[in-house]
Amino acid sequence: MGVTISHVCGGDGACGTCRVEVIDNWDAVTPPTPDETYKELERPHRLSCQAKLIRDVIVKVAKVE
Repeated sequence: MGVTISHVCGGDGACGTCRVEVIDNWDAVTPPTPDETYKELERPHRLSCQAKLIRDVIVKVAKVE
């Protein structure tokens, strides 16, 4: 969809810079990975590099500057 999401680690789940907020349809995303639980991310936040979409969701993405 052409949305730019900030990331530093290249999608390894190591840095947390790709964090997004799931606004709607939380159940349409795969369960949190160990990388996310280690970082103590809790609902509604996910790492976009770790969350796989099952169906459509609405997420809030931080503005990349």
